[in-house]
Amino acid sequence: MAEMIPVHADDAENIRNLSALAEAIVREHFDPIIGREQNDYMISLFQTPQAITRQLQNGYRYYFVREGSENIGFLAFFPKNDVMYLSKFYLRKEERGKGISHQMLAFVKQETRKEGLPAVELNVNRNNPACRAYEKMGFRIVREEKNDIGKGFYMDDYVYRLDLEPEFLIRTFDELTTDELYEIIRTREEIFIVEQNCPYQETDGTDRRSLHVFSRNAEGRVTSYLRIFEKDRETNTVQIGRVLTLTHGTGLGGRLLRKGIEAAEERMHAETIYIEAQTYAVGYYTREGFVITSGEFLEDGIPHVQMERKKK
Repeated sequence: MAEMIPVHADDAENIRNLSALAEAIVREHFDPIIGREQNDYMISLFQTPQAITRQLQNGYRYYFVREGSENIGFLAFFPKNDVMYLSKFYLRKEERGKGISHQMLAFVKQETRKEGLPAVELNVNRNNPACRAYEKMGFRIVREEKNDIGKGFYMDDYVYRLDLEPEFLIRTFDELTTDELYEIIRTREEIFIVEQNCPYQETDGTDRRSLHVFSRNAEGRVTSYLRIFEKDRETNTVQIGRVLTLTHGTGLGGRLLRKGIEAAEERMHAETIYIEAQTYAVGYYTREGFVITSGEFLEDGIPHVQMERKKK
């Protein structure tokens, strides 16, 4: 099993070792792709000890990939524009094809989740045969970039993205820790009372008989949440409520709802799932198979409709 060993900005010896390893790997891999002249120039920009030191000081996280006592590759990544940007992902030629890259990627994904970020992105030269390897690991092309790096050279790249499935926790009330319960109530009050300017009794007694589905970020904040509770035992109908996400446009809401449906059907044996949806969110629920079963009504001054989803 490979280890990921951090390199620090004040560790001059390890930075020199990293620079030498990077130069050897990058020359072997990229000289045939972009040519020796451009590769020399890019190494001088990005992989000298001075360049690596500056990057570390500016938030890059560099790691040796080590097996036993030998450094066989290296990684670098940092948070950028709401994703984890994977800047370096290299192994020596003789170490490729052994599954080590999957261990490296698992580490990057772990660190990305710790930051509460939804995805990993990286640039890959469009002529790089590694494109296929990234695609096999689940990355997809989201755009193309051609960046002028000076002296008449360009980086002509695909930008790949790997969206991460959040780690959802599923708890009964008695299984919740004090901290988890506090963060759930804190986030529900923030969204449903403060943001929506809607004073109501948030802790309504239903939590004790609910199944709680939620995700958290590295700081422990609840980033998405819903609860499921029995509505009608005779018809195996459960209700989903208090659905929220702290971020929008990342797909987290859809993944949360699908996990809630899965938990309702597998853990509570639901045949029908009932919700009272705020009218503006009807499309969100429709995409997951819910249909409107009532006219519009007001609850706490906010327009709602009833919706149901039958087990497929």
